[in-house]
Amino acid sequence: AHAAARETILRRNHVTPVVETAGPGAWAVSYWSDKSTYTTAWEIPAQLMRRTTVIGSGTGHVTAVSADAGTTVPPGTYGGLSATANAASKHGSMWTVILSPESGAPTG
Repeated sequence: AHAAARETILRRNHVTPVVETAGPGAWAVSYWSDKSTYTTAWEIPAQLMRRTTVIGSGTGHVTAVSADAGTTVPPGTYGGLSATANAASKHGSMWTVILSPESGAPTG
């Protein structure tokens, strides 16, 4: 499962969309990005593990950060997580991706 959201309001805080998790053993990945001349850093929620950070260069460069919980997520919903860029942008894109194990595959 996955969901994407697009930012259209000038702000530093960007929120991932909420999606249904696929049941036991699912892994959730959160992704935030923006296009801004001034963004050079991101703060992510404390409970997440940062996996990638990309900071472009030049006018209107793209920056991005991805993270996950470092473990599987329980059944239900996941997302609504806020990351904060050090500069405001109205050109953001946020994703929540749920990776679920194949039926019958071990989850440990």
